[in-house]
Amino acid sequence: MSGASRVERLGTEKIGKLLLEMSSQTTLSLLVYAIYSITDTYFLSVGINSLAAAGASIISPVLIGLGAVATTVGAGGASVVSRALGEQDVERASRAVATTFLIFWAAAITITIAGALCIEPLVYLLGATDRIAPYAIVYGRIIFLGAVTSTGFSTIIRADGNARYSTAIWVIPVTTNLVLCWLFIMVLRIGVAGAALATVVAQAISAGMGVYFFFFRKNRSYRIRRAYFRPDWRLIGEVLMIGFPSLIKNLSASLVVIIINNLLKQIGGDSALGVFAIANRLYSALNLPQTGIVQGMQPLVGYNFGQRQFERVRRTVRLSLGATVVYGALACVFCQLMPAVLI
Repeated sequence: MSGASRVERLGTEKIGKLLLEMSSQTTLSLLVYAIYSITDTYFLSVGINSLAAAGASIISPVLIGLGAVATTVGAGGASVVSRALGEQDVERASRAVATTFLIFWAAAITITIAGALCIEPLVYLLGATDRIAPYAIVYGRIIFLGAVTSTGFSTIIRADGNARYSTAIWVIPVTTNLVLCWLFIMVLRIGVAGAALATVVAQAISAGMGVYFFFFRKNRSYRIRRAYFRPDWRLIGEVLMIGFPSLIKNLSASLVVIIINNLLKQIGGDSALGVFAIANRLYSALNLPQTGIVQGMQPLVGYNFGQRQFERVRRTVRLSLGATVVYGALACVFCQLMPAVLI
């Protein structure tokens, strides 16, 4: 299927079918990541000790923060791309992709430098104890140095109607991460640095797949020229404005984790932080299907909005809202009935 026909089907095929296709593949990607996240905690706990797992968990607000930057520019860029493709404005879509890369790289380089220089005071601010801090510092420094590769912009790939590639850009790196994490921790005994290195290598693979898709793959809906990387301040403002709610949401989640970590450090110390690390990973995993539904609906809403097919936009939103509410209710019942099984 050509890039153009793949995008055009977003405005013609049945909403339910498209939403199921987009959301199921996105959810699959996120669930694979959830499996890795839980397994990573297991490797750190068993291969090293619970303090190492807690150290990696202490850095989770940093990962959320990096994700917030990627989500902000990714969601904003994807919205502009979807609407531009719906309006048949291929050049605007291309400029939006280039602008998104420009914003992210500038932010990631800044974060890398600041994080690497300030990692030691930062881990104590995040809630680390003296016993957990050495693990968190090693883990965090490597994560910061790899920040520039921390996204493949799968949301923009979905805006092109290519759900399969956007799934692959998650599944392949996460699977690689899982294998490398086992190798570095359980076999080579590199320690917590091994977990961080595995994460950065996986991120680099994801970023490489993104670069290939946007700049070298033939079957896509637009072409990105070198001239498009000149700053377009109006377009930059639009991308950031649309992505701003995602930034607030993710930074709020990061702030909550920081506050809880500091409270637990005072109340229960290392053990409490270790327990929270496990519970927080499970909570995040259970929320992923809802995130998959929301991310799956975005290209449908954006494209049909650009096409001025507002009834399809409303139907997509209603169907997505109903699906997230039903899943949330079922997940709540499951957690109440079998908490011990989950833990």
